[in-house]
Amino acid sequence: MSADSELHYSLDPSHSYAILTDYGGWSSSVEIPSTTYINGIEYPVSAIGSQAFEGCSSMASIKIPDSIKSIGENAFKNCAGLSSVTIPDSVENIGDFAFQNCYSMTGIGISNRITAIGNYVFDGCAGLRTVVIPDNVKYIGSYAFRSCQSMNNVTISKGTAVIGEHAFENCAGFGNINIPDEVTDIGDYAFKNCQSVTTITISRGVTSIGNHVFENCASLRTITIPDNVTSIGDYAFNNCQSMTDITFSKKIALLGAHAFENCFSLTGITIPRSLSSIGNYAFSSCRNLKSASFQGNAPIMGSKVFLDCDKNFVVYFVCGAKNFSSPIWQANSTDSYNAATQCSATFGEVKISNTLMIGVIT
Repeated sequence: MSADSELHYSLDPSHSYAILTDYGGWSSSVEIPSTTYINGIEYPVSAIGSQAFEGCSSMASIKIPDSIKSIGENAFKNCAGLSSVTIPDSVENIGDFAFQNCYSMTGIGISNRITAIGNYVFDGCAGLRTVVIPDNVKYIGSYAFRSCQSMNNVTISKGTAVIGEHAFENCAGFGNINIPDEVTDIGDYAFKNCQSVTTITISRGVTSIGNHVFENCASLRTITIPDNVTSIGDYAFNNCQSMTDITFSKKIALLGAHAFENCFSLTGITIPRSLSSIGNYAFSSCRNLKSASFQGNAPIMGSKVFLDCDKNFVVYFVCGAKNFSSPIWQANSTDSYNAATQCSATFGEVKISNTLMIGVIT
């Protein structure tokens, strides 16, 4: 029996095209026809329905015709033997979970007419190596490429505006991440556990970095926060153990709790004037962090911001800056700062004419 005879169809509500609803065969190779007959009438096959091929573990390849305009939710979910798929340019929509857990899939060609990659579409495609996201794609859904562990490169469309939560989480093979300037929103956990990433270029269109976004990117070395970013979320760069340098946005106002905790390779940081609040444990356990230089007034400080940094850790701030005499900076604070004064010629771009206050954590 041919694979075609095991393909089942229904008509759309307007009776203008056929929807492939189910496959009942075991063939390793399947070709979807561009037309089919229903009740003796020929119809174009324009859609692959929800769950149509779900769990077809023996299917290794499938040919999708140019007549297909949409691929439904869960359509190829758990097709563990499917090795590669080319989505023709006729396809305009791919449903959520469509290719989830296609473990053997090494390559995917995405239609140039796709404007959004839905939630969980390629989640768990552990063998997927490279992906080029077409320029028409504006939105990458939540969990879209999560746990694509073999993926060593992704080219994000210049047209992409939104990267959803957990979108590339656990993509352990990434070497670098380039987020184009058109991206304005990066969801929480978007690149968490991308442990091989060494460099990240963040879009100038981004105004906030959410919670856990780059957490556990253990190979990340340096990061420059674009000037439009005003807030960095909780745990955003937590446990980025190789990070040696941070350049903060000149407009940064809020730094979340645990944001740079366990960044062992940091030795010094410069806090811009704009920063008004630092969350709990923001730089705790940065055990080689020797100094923090504040360019403006003291921000509102959470608890134990610099806990377990270098034993001789020093806080520098400009003479005349406000609020550094509050208890949080003094010996009776919960973080146990001891204060001392020294002469200094310059501090960053600020001329120091008299003294510079130094706090040493004990």
